[in-house]
Amino acid sequence: PAEPPHAGNQLQPPPTLAFHHVHKKLGRYTIELDFVDATSDADKGALALEEGIVKRGDEVVLSSWNSSVAVAMVDVCNKYKVPWYFSSSSSSVINEKVEGKENSYLMSKIWPKSESLAIGYFALLQELIDNGEWDASRVKYAVFADDTDFGRVFGTTVKDSMPAFNGECVFEDYTAINVTDFYTSIAKIKESGADLAFVQLTNPAAGAAFIKQAKESNLPCLQTSDCLTEAANWYELTGDAATGTLVCRSKLVNDRAMEFAKAFEDKYGYTPSATTGGINYDGAKFLIKCIEECEKKYEKVNSETLYQFGKEVLQTGGITFDDSVLVTSYEYSADNGIDPIVDEDHFYFQVIQLDGDKEVVVWPEADREAPMFVPDYAK
Repeated sequence: PAEPPHAGNQLQPPPTLAFHHVHKKLGRYTIELDFVDATSDADKGALALEEGIVKRGDEVVLSSWNSSVAVAMVDVCNKYKVPWYFSSSSSSVINEKVEGKENSYLMSKIWPKSESLAIGYFALLQELIDNGEWDASRVKYAVFADDTDFGRVFGTTVKDSMPAFNGECVFEDYTAINVTDFYTSIAKIKESGADLAFVQLTNPAAGAAFIKQAKESNLPCLQTSDCLTEAANWYELTGDAATGTLVCRSKLVNDRAMEFAKAFEDKYGYTPSATTGGINYDGAKFLIKCIEECEKKYEKVNSETLYQFGKEVLQTGGITFDDSVLVTSYEYSADNGIDPIVDEDHFYFQVIQLDGDKEVVVWPEADREAPMFVPDYAK
């Protein structure tokens, strides 16, 4: 399943490239890709997936995007007993829906729940305080996010993490995903006296609009824009207004990533985003490996054997994927549920600071490309 406008453009090419590399042949099977337009509406997305399964005979589901839509699509997979591998929807609401359920057909998420990934913001804040680069008393904070499962989990994660800094939440609000006029909200954040603004807006146009309007309004907060770099064209949307903004995502930096990015750009004419294009390319490549191993184990590949493989092999840590373009390794375990293991030996997101049109890794130290700077407007 893929979703428009920009996420869908990033979700369809990665599996196309991945399966092109194997000429759409795996063992004695020919792979047919069926792209389902999941939209950003739960009912429409579920219906579109159901049509793919019933009318076009889809036997396995790969990827996804919006978490609220993914929750609805779980029911479709369960109803028709079609396994779903490597959902890139992150909300913990999905975990709560399927984990511990004996007959859930969502085998795995490739994107862990957001609360396990946002640790970089708080580790970085602690470093800044320890190094005397941020006043430990400046911890009044605002939360502004999408009114979705993903956005509300992000807000909860921030509020659960900031007490360690004696932080005070002085503003919290959630917005519809298609809103792009934020002047009123920004004025309220400014009036609240917030030092930090934790912002998560999945719509690239909304994220860019917030950044530019915050700049116009002289919002004096150190800001995050938690999803902005998922749009490969983020700089076209924000210009230099995004300089200083923090994003907890990763970059395409290893040799495999560079090969993927070149192949993607050569074929589609634009640069892939790491955490949209890259992560879904990884998911497709890992599914290819699972299909190959499934055939070896059960001598045939269909919905039933891929379900067995997911339960018996993938979810127990019996297979890993180490050829990632984004992270060190993808591995699952019985204790970790449907999420991949998150640590520096497996899956983690860097913290990137935007500087002009550059994405600069500022955390963790092992990956750091330059020290973080506090932009003038937040000093």
